[in-house]
Amino acid sequence: MKLKPFLTILCLSALLWSSDRAVAALPDRAERPWKARWISSGTTPEQPNTWLNYRYTADLPALPSSVVARIGADSKYWLWVNGRLVVFEGGLKRGPNPQDTYYDEVELAPYLVKGKNTIAVLLWYFGKPSFSHNDSGKAGLIFDCQTADFDILSDETWKCETNAAYGTCDKPDPNFRLAESNIRYDGRKSDDAWYMPSFDDRDMTRAVDNGPAGCRPWNKLVKRPIPLWKIGELRDYASQRRSGDSIICTLPYNAQITPYIKLKAHAGDTVKIMSDNYLVYNGGDNYLRCEYIAREGLQSYENLGWTNGHKIYYVLPKGAEAVELKFRETGYDTEFTGEFECSDPLYNKFWKKALRTLYLTMRDTYMDCPDRERSQWTGDAVNESGEAFYVLSESAALLTRKWLHDLAGWQKTDGVIYAPVPSSNWDKELPGQVMASLGFYGLWNYYWYTGDRQTLADVYPAVQRYIALWKKGNKGTMLLREGGWNWGDWGTDIDIVPLQNCWYYLMLKGMRNTAQILGKKEDAKRYAEQMSALKQAFNAHINEVVLGVGDKATAIGGQNVLPFHTFDAEIKNAPKIGVELTDFGMEEYTMPGEKEFYAGCETVVD
Repeated sequence: MKLKPFLTILCLSALLWSSDRAVAALPDRAERPWKARWISSGTTPEQPNTWLNYRYTADLPALPSSVVARIGADSKYWLWVNGRLVVFEGGLKRGPNPQDTYYDEVELAPYLVKGKNTIAVLLWYFGKPSFSHNDSGKAGLIFDCQTADFDILSDETWKCETNAAYGTCDKPDPNFRLAESNIRYDGRKSDDAWYMPSFDDRDMTRAVDNGPAGCRPWNKLVKRPIPLWKIGELRDYASQRRSGDSIICTLPYNAQITPYIKLKAHAGDTVKIMSDNYLVYNGGDNYLRCEYIAREGLQSYENLGWTNGHKIYYVLPKGAEAVELKFRETGYDTEFTGEFECSDPLYNKFWKKALRTLYLTMRDTYMDCPDRERSQWTGDAVNESGEAFYVLSESAALLTRKWLHDLAGWQKTDGVIYAPVPSSNWDKELPGQVMASLGFYGLWNYYWYTGDRQTLADVYPAVQRYIALWKKGNKGTMLLREGGWNWGDWGTDIDIVPLQNCWYYLMLKGMRNTAQILGKKEDAKRYAEQMSALKQAFNAHINEVVLGVGDKATAIGGQNVLPFHTFDAEIKNAPKIGVELTDFGMEEYTMPGEKEFYAGCETVVD
């Protein structure tokens, strides 16, 4: 096995941890007051999966070197300036807390000219509750660009109307955890040039003024804390094959993609597009798919709602001809920097798949899965954030920072912290996952790799309030906390009380370290004392058993054995006996080295 990858990982870890390369704290500065207004369509009902076109012509007397626009949207947007695409899927799912909304900062200077400029925005309003987005109940856009020479501000002088080509597929709908809808795009109703400067927008209706920045239902505008997405070019699939009415296209790897088709068809022909995850690996739930209704002749379509999978299926009606099939990969803007390589191809492949899996579960938040839920289950985020420090560039740490601020921002008034957040149809606490997130392997691990003291200070009060909810029993260990969903692991006979005590200890350990960094000496002392007391009480519950007699006697169990790692204790009775119970036959042992280990044995017991 090569040593270079191991050294690479160590060097990467040290680089991320060094104070001079630390992740910058959230900016603490007075923002320029907003002048723009929230605007929407006055003729569009607030319903799920609404798409709106916005247009505005700005006459600019000068062209500064930097022109930054602040853009808030409910829920996602695509921005063109003078017919050039500037932002592909801007906006973040609401929100940083149960009330507020994110906004983006976008540099426009490279796309502007002196004189007349066309600003066009396509807005996608999700309009339904989910496990990853806090529905406001209203579609809206706010566009605020202020310079010394001119302002470009959204108001009732902008044009806004429904994009009639967008609709929703027939049932089944995506499951209730997803904010997105199944998109049906009718090419017969589309005007592909609506965002171009040459488009005549005199018949478009004026936008409706919904109020200033800070108004309900969007409330305070919070700067986007993570980068805009990394957007790739349209590219060919790794392979294609025909099967009946379907063309099955293989992706180079499981990725977040938008599918594209160029086809010859008759008006009304319908193309159905879905991934293998929708068809096969669906976990018993409905995922996302899309449809395109053709107009007459040669045409092309890219579905803007991203999907993922290993294969993309294009189901074509009889007579329709697929001229070109491509995909565009999009995703979180970070680079693959960690390395691993060994002499075994299986382990090399496993590592690459693990890296791809990590990247696939990053976007607006960390996700448990990119298809069924797209939800930030906080126990998953603990694992994902820890992995990210080893294999991804520093920008990945910004998503970890966002996750920790999300937990604190969504804390209930009674001190309960829950996940997934952001959400609008879930509010149940999972005690084990929350403690893992707030403790040594969550909040503290983030600081260990970044040196971001400000985030420790921001989240610390929320953790203090959560710790105060836990109760101690008369034997000194922590009592079971049911929370909203007392999930400890899959399976049966879960030792949930010992698990909760271990996670509570690790939460104390993280808070002791955090208090020391923040200069809260009395807090640090109190947490250290609580750790010591819990360690002693926990270990007193573990029985010691002596097997054999005389010089053959072996003590197992007892103090300091089970929790020796978790509780940082000395190992009094180190484990000496290992027993493997299995119902596998010998033929089941196929991993490298296993057959050699059991060579000559008829059964595992031998």
